[in-house]
Amino acid sequence: MAFTVQDDTGLIVDANAYINVAFFDAYFTDLNNETAIDAEVADKQAAIIEATQYIDDRFTYKGCPLNSVADGQNTQFPRSDLYDGRGDLVEGLPLRLQQATAEYALRALSGALLPDPERADNGGQVILQRDRVEGAVETETRYAEGVNQGALRPFPKADRLLQQYTSGTPGGSQSFLDRA
Repeated sequence: MAFTVQDDTGLIVDANAYINVAFFDAYFTDLNNETAIDAEVADKQAAIIEATQYIDDRFTYKGCPLNSVADGQNTQFPRSDLYDGRGDLVEGLPLRLQQATAEYALRALSGALLPDPERADNGGQVILQRDRVEGAVETETRYAEGVNQGALRPFPKADRLLQQYTSGTPGGSQSFLDRA
């Protein structure tokens, strides 16, 4: 799959990114983040694709995609009937979306945004494993319980950039932003 940036029309076939590497570099240059700037171009592109997929899958957005999938739009943005926190109509790919994409991409450079949970042989999600060696080996393992086993990890800076465009998280669960 080629690195393909969506535009303000939403009609870029096979688009899989909301920003290009030049935007990523300029954004982090302004923030004086040398780690982000020094990453390899191919790594930045992969991270931007992962960030875009994460943005598209993580939240439920207000409004509707501007075009149908049949018309060629396979990303959540741009959207129609989308208004920002001030009540202004949002057109194209808003700056806050692009900034959030850069922020998520930065985090994707150091690890998966949606990693598979660690599971034990019994299928339970491991939340703590501690090994102690003092003459005899002792292992303590704790497993997740209840309905929050698949909870999404928050990325506060990036999540807040998108907050005004969202109507909650998938499945109707309340995001940490709604509780702030």
